[in-house]
Amino acid sequence: MTVVRRVRRTLPLVALVASIAPASSPGQVPDATHLVAQHTVTIERTAMTVWPHIVEPSAWKQGNRLTHAGGPWGAAGEVFAARPAAGGAPDYYLVNAELVPYRRRTMKLVGTDGTLMGFATYSLEEQDGRTTVRYDVFAETRLPAGLTPGAADTARARAAAGLRASAQRFDAELATLKRLVEAGPPERTGYATTPDGVRLWYREVGRGPDVVLVNAANYFAASLDALASDTRRVVTYDIRGRGRTDSVPPDKMGILEFDAVDPEVIRRAVGADKVTRVGWSGGALAAYRYAEQFPTRVSRLVLLTPVGPRFSPWWEDMRKNSAPKLDPALQRRMAARVAAGEFAGDEVGRCRAGAWMGLRTNWPDSTQWYRAPDVCDSPNEIGSRYNDFVPRLIAKLGLFDFREGLSRFRLPLLVVHGDRDNPPLGGSEEWVAGMAQGRLLVMPGMGHWPQYERPAELLAALRAFLDGGWPTGAVAVPKAPAAKAP
Repeated sequence: MTVVRRVRRTLPLVALVASIAPASSPGQVPDATHLVAQHTVTIERTAMTVWPHIVEPSAWKQGNRLTHAGGPWGAAGEVFAARPAAGGAPDYYLVNAELVPYRRRTMKLVGTDGTLMGFATYSLEEQDGRTTVRYDVFAETRLPAGLTPGAADTARARAAAGLRASAQRFDAELATLKRLVEAGPPERTGYATTPDGVRLWYREVGRGPDVVLVNAANYFAASLDALASDTRRVVTYDIRGRGRTDSVPPDKMGILEFDAVDPEVIRRAVGADKVTRVGWSGGALAAYRYAEQFPTRVSRLVLLTPVGPRFSPWWEDMRKNSAPKLDPALQRRMAARVAAGEFAGDEVGRCRAGAWMGLRTNWPDSTQWYRAPDVCDSPNEIGSRYNDFVPRLIAKLGLFDFREGLSRFRLPLLVVHGDRDNPPLGGSEEWVAGMAQGRLLVMPGMGHWPQYERPAELLAALRAFLDGGWPTGAVAVPKAPAAKAP
């Protein structure tokens, strides 16, 4: 009952807070709001590694405990109640005014009476694998009207003392953030060049001889870093034409022709003898084909929420399952925004707006969407390139069918399937049907993004598999009986 009463009291205030127009940058704050604190720290890690700690700062921030109080989860307009660590009524509210992944987070500070107290901004700037985090605080500095000279002097002294105490706390917090991030496994980024001159971007975390090689670095970000250790490295990379890897013309793209072979370039670049190959989504096809072509270089194979091993019926059914999840009204509004010129000269902004529409089709829990990585900072992912590249890539793949090769596949194979994903369960079953060394793990309630939807479960499953066993719940799939001749 106590919780219910608190929620009822808070709702009107949340509506009031959300009505305050967000500032898109500190430069747009009201005239009476001034920069009162600026603190920086340089962290020996990339912005991709630092950013999750900016979004969820509870492990290093002191003072009040933040809890979601309203607005869209993980987006501009989300409201947090800042309560004392011991509990009780909120001291103030924070509202996300701006979230630019890997770049900047700006928050409004609002009093319990709805008055604007100021802004706080975290800005991230990465260079040569190091990230400088700058924390700016803008506050309302006007004194209340009608104070006597003595009272005004006292108020100023109190404010100055408060700023000094806050400055010490901010420095201590950023120092904690630095220690927290740098305590993680070492990180290295670089490029490996293919024989035909394409630079493949990769990110390497951890140490040791065991290597987990994963496609789609731009979509995985730091989500699998917890697998890294003093004996295991996690290497993610972007395929040609995607993410930070070089763009390529049509004659240099192809899942089977190039994406299934390019991992050899990454393997050699990181000095791995063998790898556990992980393929996600459509990248599962290239991961399987790589393992098929280079079996002595692969110890294990993982396919995460994969498309099925043949085009028909699995690819066709995947599209059928996806279509009803599109929101026509949302599409019309987006089209109207484009037609009105809202994104003129801003393809990155249009990319980010469109990304949320896509999540509706394969990520059931919208309260988790804030965990999705920002891929729009790469020129390869903006609409004009993505919408040209992906259809060409799929068309070049053709009517694929890997069933014949699967009958001879002998490496340990784990397939992870979300029962609310668009690729049908039958396709995931077909990958491992009849395999002595194959298992299927179905995650109930999950869509296409296990690394963000169910990170703890996925990491536990992968650890079990990497350590030579099978995760809890993984089952063998019997081979379908051969069809009888008519």
